[in-house]
Amino acid sequence: MQKDSASGRMQSIHKTPDGIMIYGPHAQTAEENKGENTISSIYIIEKDKNICIIDTGRFESRYRILKNIIEKNNYQLKYIILTHDHYDHIGNADILKREFGGTIYAHKMDKLLIENPLNIYDNEKIKKVYGYSIYESWREIGLGKGDIINMKKYVNNYFYESANVDIYIDEEIEIDLSGVKIRLLHTPGHSPGSISVYIGETNSIYTGDLTFWINPCRPYPIGNMDNCLQSLSRIQKMDIKYCGPGHYFGISSPKDWIKNLLHKYKKMENDILECTYKKKNIREIRNIIFKKNPPDSFFPIPENSIQANLFSLMQRGKIYHISEDGIIYWINTNNAGGRYVEK
Repeated sequence: MQKDSASGRMQSIHKTPDGIMIYGPHAQTAEENKGENTISSIYIIEKDKNICIIDTGRFESRYRILKNIIEKNNYQLKYIILTHDHYDHIGNADILKREFGGTIYAHKMDKLLIENPLNIYDNEKIKKVYGYSIYESWREIGLGKGDIINMKKYVNNYFYESANVDIYIDEEIEIDLSGVKIRLLHTPGHSPGSISVYIGETNSIYTGDLTFWINPCRPYPIGNMDNCLQSLSRIQKMDIKYCGPGHYFGISSPKDWIKNLLHKYKKMENDILECTYKKKNIREIRNIIFKKNPPDSFFPIPENSIQANLFSLMQRGKIYHISEDGIIYWINTNNAGGRYVEK
């Protein structure tokens, strides 16, 4: 454990099969997020004094820790891999590159939001790149124009981070770090361009927020439940012995962890289908499934995840929606009677 003198917070540094990690917490509310309570876990892959950094966190406190590690060990920064566009994962990328060099990688499907996170509020750009209206998704959640304006201000004031990426990949690639083969896998779901980093030499994978609960954290089309489940299933089938998630500590039994996640998502789907035998809007569904989580209009992760689930269920013909008095209600297609039975 190492104490950062400026913030007074304890910064936890741990060994991984490929180097070290700097522990990253995640806040539960937007209010908590105003402080240094949401920062990605940062992973340093090292071989022969050459390093690759997976996600760069945010805030000066994390930059100083990384700077100290690099200078103290005389490391050469070769690569920075950004697993996705979120502010808590891409902050510090540019300043690290300016200070120590290296090549920044990300996936092209996250380019729009890595370059400017406020692009999520540009509906025409979102529709052009991702093929669906984010404003329609927010309307389904029950967010009005005022809510969206306030969210945009909030992001601009507290969560604005961008990065100048050198290489946006559009296919899976392998890069070499002093003989260590680092594979960049496209594992969408949490975001359209989410990347997982696999190192076969140690059977380790670094998943960003793919293995985060609750997913997706944003509504369709940015969050995609079908893609999330496919990506998790893909990783579960791989030969992995260690998983470095985007927050909290490393996972030494990743297959069991992912199996449990898949079970929770299946239960969530069944709970949604069960509670929509009578019409429900998303906030009503949320109050049934996530009743322990207090509502938060700035940080509506449960509602976003439910919307992404509902969109998936609608595409599969298991649910439909109607509009009454400007409110979107969701109804199970089997609501003629009886309980939902998986077909």
